Amino acid sequence: MCFLSQQASPETRYAAIQFIDHLLSPEAQSHLAEVGRIPAVSGVAITDPISGPLIAQSMAALAGGATYPPVPQMTYYNLNLDIALRSIFEDGVEPAVALQTAEDAIRADLEANFSTPTQHHKLT
Repeated sequence: MCFLSQQASPETRYAAIQFIDHLLSPEAQSHLAEVGRIPAVSGVAITDPISGPLIAQSMAALAGGATYPPVPQMTYYNLNLDIALRSIFEDGVEPAVALQTAEDAIRADLEANFSTPTQHHKLT
């Protein structure tokens, strides 16, 4: 996940775009594959004889764009964690406070929308 505040200066925005461009470059993606990370772009040479086949399988599985099983509950996690990150970066909220607020909101959303505890995972 990448987050750039709307309040960032033009110089910071430019630097962030340059950084993202670098991270997505074939050279950087190859380095990620060398240390066992799954490249975000196709066409990266994977040379490790042990992790290479697993990385290649992961890349093939993720090629359709789904990084995790699409379940309705994930909306509550993603939305509230995004709100927490924005409050930290844009409003200066303490991380512990923002994350506690996100946890409380996630729990409330899950309880309001899924009637039995077996329908969602515990956060603890």
